[in-house]
Amino acid sequence: MKKALLLITVILMTCGCSPTNSPEAGMENTVDGNQVAYGLLGPGPINYGVIRDDVDEYRYDGMINQSPSFRTLDRHRTDLGDDQDKVRTILLQEGLQPGGIFIIGKDIWVNARTDVQDTQEREQQQKDIQRVLSQAMQRYDIHVTINP
Repeated sequence: MKKALLLITVILMTCGCSPTNSPEAGMENTVDGNQVAYGLLGPGPINYGVIRDDVDEYRYDGMINQSPSFRTLDRHRTDLGDDQDKVRTILLQEGLQPGGIFIIGKDIWVNARTDVQDTQEREQQQKDIQRVLSQAMQRYDIHVTINP
C-alpha cells in the first residue's frame, strides 16, 4: 500500500511539472534571473515611479467619465483644480484677466478684471460671462464679479 501511494505521488508530481502547451518550434522557454527576481521580489521602491508613469499600454482610451464621481478607468482623476482651470481658460478666451476662483459646494465664485471702465459695459460683460460659464459648468451655480 505504501509503495502504491508513493508511486501515485511521484506520477502526480512529474505530471504537474510538465508544460500544458508544448512550445512552438524554434521558441524556447527560458527565464533569466531578472525575471525570477522581479516575480519574487517585485519592482522595488526605486522603480515605482517608472511603473506609475509607464502604463500607456494598459490605458483605457474609451469614453471618459463625465460625472463628478472619482470612479473612472482613466488615470487622470478630476478634481476641483480642473474646474478652476476650465473657468480660467474661459475667462482668458473672453478677454478677461482671471482673479480668485473659489469653489464652495455647488457654487463657484469668480473674480475677474477688465480694462472696460464703463459701468454698463461691465455689467453686460458680467452677464455674458455668467451665461457662458453657466453653460460650460452646468453642475455649479456661478457668481461673477468683474472689477475694473
